[in-house]
Amino acid sequence: MGSSGGADVCREAGHALPEGVRRPVFEDDLWDLAEVIGLPVSLALQHRRFNFARIRDACWRLVA
Repeated sequence: MGSSGGADVCREAGHALPEGVRRPVFEDDLWDLAEVIGLPVSLALQHRRFNFARIRDACWRLVA
């Protein structure tokens, strides 16, 4: 298993983002994927944001 430090989440997953949009990195507590190009319009914004800060135990954050 390799190190994921600083990995661009969208690039690793093959998701495109518009120019100038902040790209979430692996270590971020919040992955905001609201601007990902090509997601279905029916996918609500709350399903495009992953808030790992709500997981208290840092070990479980990594698993999630």
